[in-house]
Amino acid sequence: MALDGRPDSLGASQTSLVSVASVALENAGAAAPENVLSILGSRPDEAPAPARAARGYIPTLDGWRALSILGVMLCHGRGLVFGPEGTYPNPRLYAWLEHGASGVDVFFAISGYLICTLLLREEALHGKIDLRGFYVRRSFRILPLYFCYLSVIASLTWAGPIALSKTDWWSCLLFWRNYELARDMGSGGWYVGHFWSLSVEEQFYLFFPTLLAILGGARARRIVPWLAVATTLLHGLSLRLMPTSHFLAATRIDALLWGCTYAFAFAHEGVRERARRWLTTPWLLGIGLADVALVAIALVAMAGICGKLRGASMWLPATLPLLVLGTALHPGSLLGRLLESRLLCWIGRLSYSLYIWQQLFLIDAPSSRLPVLEPFQTFPANVVAAFLLAIASYYVIERPFLRLGRRVLGYPLAISR
Repeated sequence: MALDGRPDSLGASQTSLVSVASVALENAGAAAPENVLSILGSRPDEAPAPARAARGYIPTLDGWRALSILGVMLCHGRGLVFGPEGTYPNPRLYAWLEHGASGVDVFFAISGYLICTLLLREEALHGKIDLRGFYVRRSFRILPLYFCYLSVIASLTWAGPIALSKTDWWSCLLFWRNYELARDMGSGGWYVGHFWSLSVEEQFYLFFPTLLAILGGARARRIVPWLAVATTLLHGLSLRLMPTSHFLAATRIDALLWGCTYAFAFAHEGVRERARRWLTTPWLLGIGLADVALVAIALVAMAGICGKLRGASMWLPATLPLLVLGTALHPGSLLGRLLESRLLCWIGRLSYSLYIWQQLFLIDAPSSRLPVLEPFQTFPANVVAAFLLAIASYYVIERPFLRLGRRVLGYPLAISR
């Protein structure tokens, strides 16, 4: 049975667990749409519909992706509405909405968890990790839409409205954008600024699968949690000493490593069962409130009221995976049902396309509008334009290239919706 619930005709040998896991891995990561139900050890009686178990699809994670990308879009588009030049200037709301960028940490948590889990499954089944297959899948998943967007920016640069230096271009092409922003916050301007987070994720893809392949799952299980703690402490220290370190992989990879840490823990059925018993709605609400408190403390510190608390949000990446995985373990709970609503799941499937294209329309201030795009850089037309382009690119670019990647590696061709 393929991931979309339709039987394929490729034979039992080709529809083994590794095939399903590999297909899921292809879609895992930043804004990836699909994954395998058994990753979380979910029981059939917890599934809201028989199709859940049959299709191996976890709508809860798409719900989280939707909330994450909507938070990022609120952060990026807040200037047109609530900024100093906005339609309804509101300094307090403008400052609060900046923390919609915490959605990036949720994306990192989901990506780290799924990537690590599926690589561990591959090692368990074959005794090794196929790095070539991993990077081929990642390439077909991320690069086509990424280069499509860069070609649009190149056209606008050639026409004159956007100015990018050679350094800016190289930092985008080599996924070094985060370090260029850390060096110079004004580097490259608005339209490629969001690629710092994709660069962090690509740098993680170079580092972690190779580390896991060299060490093996047993040794990595003992090392990765300590790496997560160390990078978290480094993140907190750097926030106090050098705010631009927010963009560096060495300080932001903590969110991905915490996802990996929970993947190692949840690989054991006993741990999953205990988590299912303990991570009930009251505990999840408590974790959620604690995360909100961490963000609020960081906001107060950034306002200059108590600068020593600036690093309080460093523990956010350690707690977010618990919140995400807890809701996935209990899809029938109130939070689970909310996250699995059709609207949120649909937005979650579009989240990578939305991430790529929203930067073109959700500008930070009216004075930043491009003459050629001005009608589409005004609220609410900018939101509509971002969604329409994301829908088009999802069906015209993302899905066809995912199919092509599966043909290259010989995996089942069917994909979910």
